[in-house]
Amino acid sequence: YPFLTEPGAKEAVYLESRDIPGISITEYEKNMALKSSKEYTTEFKFLCNISPPKSHSLFLESQSQSLFSYELSDIGQPLCRTTWQFGSRKDVHLGVPRLKEAIGATRLCFVENFLEKVLIEALIDHPVYIRPNSLALEWNDYALLVQGKEVICLMGDERGDWEDSFHPFLRVASRTASSINTIYIPPLSSGRSLAEYLGQNGANDTILSTIERSKKEPTILDRGSYRNFIHTLPSNSLYFPQGLGAGHFWYGTSDGDFLHSEPINLVSEKELQEQFDLISSPYPGPNIKLTNPELLNIVSSIKQLSPLATFLQLRSFFLKYGYFAHEELATLLALWVMGTYVYQLFNAYPYLHLHGSFATGKSTIMETIELTAFNGISESQSTMAKLIDVIHRSGASVILDEFEENSKGTEDQYTQMLKAGYRKGGSYSKMTAKNQESKLNIYSPKVLVGESEIVNRALKSRTIEIKTTLTPTGINLAEWDKDDVIHQQPLSIIRRGGYSLGLMHHKHIRQNYNRLPSEIELPSGEKLSARKRQLAAPLLAIAQLIDVNQATPWVEEELLKTLDICFFEPSAVHATAEQLLFDLLEKWGRDPSTINYKFKNDFLWIHNEAWINTSLASLLGSKDLVLSWFEKLPGVIKKSENIPTVGTVGASAFPLDLKINKKAVKDIFGRKSP
Repeated sequence: YPFLTEPGAKEAVYLESRDIPGISITEYEKNMALKSSKEYTTEFKFLCNISPPKSHSLFLESQSQSLFSYELSDIGQPLCRTTWQFGSRKDVHLGVPRLKEAIGATRLCFVENFLEKVLIEALIDHPVYIRPNSLALEWNDYALLVQGKEVICLMGDERGDWEDSFHPFLRVASRTASSINTIYIPPLSSGRSLAEYLGQNGANDTILSTIERSKKEPTILDRGSYRNFIHTLPSNSLYFPQGLGAGHFWYGTSDGDFLHSEPINLVSEKELQEQFDLISSPYPGPNIKLTNPELLNIVSSIKQLSPLATFLQLRSFFLKYGYFAHEELATLLALWVMGTYVYQLFNAYPYLHLHGSFATGKSTIMETIELTAFNGISESQSTMAKLIDVIHRSGASVILDEFEENSKGTEDQYTQMLKAGYRKGGSYSKMTAKNQESKLNIYSPKVLVGESEIVNRALKSRTIEIKTTLTPTGINLAEWDKDDVIHQQPLSIIRRGGYSLGLMHHKHIRQNYNRLPSEIELPSGEKLSARKRQLAAPLLAIAQLIDVNQATPWVEEELLKTLDICFFEPSAVHATAEQLLFDLLEKWGRDPSTINYKFKNDFLWIHNEAWINTSLASLLGSKDLVLSWFEKLPGVIKKSENIPTVGTVGASAFPLDLKINKKAVKDIFGRKSP
């Protein structure tokens, strides 16, 4: 190890002549075995938002939410273990780091930690090193390492102590390197860490070319100057309205305090910094709905606020006051509202597009979402500046009524802002009065409401479309008045159930989210991948949570059917036809004299002429197309059969156990085979 200094060599000999458990071969092999488990992968994804790199000496210690990496000797003996928390610059060495010579290299790249090193090494040909802290600089001769070479530093936010920043290394490297360029990552990654940015974008030329264009000569600060700027702020930031930090899920209250997940506790801004090493600028604006008094109601009833109970209350609320051509759409809406309370767990959150003509129930759905979703608010023809402020200050679930009125073209600023606000890390830059750039968060759940189609294809791809229809004659819905006091108590209980998702279940939701396959198969056989999978994933993670303790899980199954209807037109037609068949069988079962039928061999036989002029024939186009559609139903037979009163005729036979809309034919028709 030619770069070890005399102090580094003495420290190495001192430590390695002793049996230190932290860098023993036994512990290293135990950790290597742990990496193969599914639980390890899930925890790693939960913490870092990416899959763990394979075949590398990088490990996660989930109890302390820390990462650590080993440096090994040529025979595989651990020499040094470096530990840090994800998102933090402060690293601790157990043992002495070693440097290996970059033979023949003219450019060296330095990153913040071992995870970034692994990911960036997959993209570039230059040697990659970890930025040394001030202690590591004493143990290895970095001036010799970089002598005559071009140095590139990929830097995150300036935070924490000077000793753990890039500046001590920059002072040393500036003496001997041929050139030094620094690249500030957060503007390139929309605020995400370099590891998350690389892990989610993959190896592509855009990343490398953008980094190459962003190089600049460094500003090197001494300890005193650095502290004047940084004031040794905590290493991690927390988004006030809703966020994840220090292993907890957090909500900001209207009083400017912070509520964290189990064990549930309320802390002040000062306690947030001192106890959890987190910093947040509170924005207790008028739309923050969580109050400190309401916390007592949530905590006292937390065991009764089960995900299943909240889901059923929401679903029944939508069905009681709104008509849906497919009842399953109420399931999707209920899951979407619940997901708004933990949307910061997800890499992206689907927009809803309520689409239908006048008087089709859009207003009722909008108002229900406004009253039940996380910091729900309705904005009609809001200016872009006002909308951005609302989202930034409250992380609001925004309902944009007549949103087309603010978007006059397919590439205007308003549309671009909506496109960016779909993904985690989405932000909008504006200049302050002091001519400084300020980044405002625009990632939040959104409902786009209108009568027209969405023009911009990229924005449309970020939405799940729900078509609203006129309530048919004969269906009587409950009277809806959002200001009616009779709704206040059930609505407040639903909101409490939403907060309980983050406070009690955020880890399980994130685990479900990370375990979803890359392709999700729907009942029709269609598969969701890429963007469509991204839209569905948060809702599926919550559906799986609800299904966990049910004797007969059904929420995920119903959601998949709904996604089929929303994304694929043939599936929507099939679902509508199935509903109409259900209605006809139920009607004929009440008055069998209206059709020619018989029971035989566990089948219900119906004369084919019965389908003429029915609602099913109107939907599909003709009686013959109805008979063709029957071929898609499992077990249905078509052949000549002797039917009472008409003789031997063409007939269709439905198995009595065939389920139409989850109900067996024998139960729909109201008769059983003799």
